[in-house]
Amino acid sequence: MKSIRIAVPALLSERKKRYHLAKIALKRKQNTPHDAYSVRDFYFGAYESEWVSPYTKSAANLNADVMVLLQDWASKEYLSKKFRPELALLGLDPKLPTSQRLDRLLTHHLNLRLCDTFATNLNPFIKQGSLSAAMTWQNLLFCAEQYALPQIEIISPRLVICLGLNVFNALSIAAGGVRHKRLDNAIKAPFLLLSQNGNFCYVFAQSHTGFHGYTSRNRNNRQQVELDWNQMMSHFKYEFSPY
Repeated sequence: MKSIRIAVPALLSERKKRYHLAKIALKRKQNTPHDAYSVRDFYFGAYESEWVSPYTKSAANLNADVMVLLQDWASKEYLSKKFRPELALLGLDPKLPTSQRLDRLLTHHLNLRLCDTFATNLNPFIKQGSLSAAMTWQNLLFCAEQYALPQIEIISPRLVICLGLNVFNALSIAAGGVRHKRLDNAIKAPFLLLSQNGNFCYVFAQSHTGFHGYTSRNRNNRQQVELDWNQMMSHFKYEFSPY
């Protein structure tokens, strides 16, 4: 495992964590990129939240050992359709397979529910196009530096699970690491993210739990995703004894 050292604040109380996260959320609200939209731009801000990403509404354990990092929350096309009360309330659509599979994998491999973790999105803005629309590498890297890494520093988890190659690569490069060409290579190359006060977290890549990411990873072996998560957890049989 490659170790990458970055500057992080000292251990924070839950109150201080919430305070610092609110500052990052305010930064997000005040600095929407020209090629994206703000969460508040849809349905008079009904989807807005106190968090950097609305997804955190359903996974806001500020003292979580496990942090989940997805790529982006929603798209203009998706949010411009009918109003979704559950999405506004929960920060996710419980009917979509992305969160359903993620919750199942967390339960099976870590004995956790999604609500027991701290989960957020690398890109906290609303992208143009559909939910499957691609993002530029520059935007991914910018969001990793400005939003993802600071949240990791504040929460101080022991395990960060990056869903998708782009998410893992952006976080790795932002922290001074390397970029991988293939997901299978990234899954085999977790890194140890060290803070100056001695705290650390392991950062792992996993396939995205949406339809395309999940089925693509399982194309040659229907159990490949399960094997990937088993491999990840083998690194924690001592650090995470309850699991």
